[in-house]
Amino acid sequence: MERDYIMRHVEQLGKVMARIVESVLRLKSNTQVFQGIEVANQQLKDELDIDVDYLLTLDRASLKAYLLERNVTSTNFETLSDYLKAVGEHKLSANQPEAATYLTQAITLLELAEEVSATFSFERMDKKVAIEKLLRQ
Repeated sequence: MERDYIMRHVEQLGKVMARIVESVLRLKSNTQVFQGIEVANQQLKDELDIDVDYLLTLDRASLKAYLLERNVTSTNFETLSDYLKAVGEHKLSANQPEAATYLTQAITLLELAEEVSATFSFERMDKKVAIEKLLRQ
C-alpha cells in the first residue's frame, strides 16, 4: 500500500513539474518570462517542496540527496534541468553570472539523471553540449 502511495506521488510530481516547465517555455516577452519564472519557482516550492533558489546553492552530492529525498526520478531531474536551462537562457542578457549558475546546475542535473538512472542517453548528452555552448557565449 505504501509503495502505491509513493508511485502516485512520483507520478504527480512529474506531471506538476512538466506543467510548470511548459508554462515558462511558452512565454514570449522578457517581462512575461521573468514574472513566469517567479511564479514557477513559487509553484515548485509550494507544490513539490523544491526551492529553486536553495537548489542553485547545492553541490552535486547535496543536490542529489535533496532531490531524492523528494522522490524526484531521473526523468524529473531532466525536466528540472530543462527548466533551469530555459531560465538561464533568459537571464543571459540581464545577468550573466546568475545565468551561469542556472546553466551549470542544469548540467549537473543531467549528469545526476544519468547517474540515478544508470543509463547513458544521447539526448542527455546533446542537451549537456547545448548548455555548455550557452555557457561559452
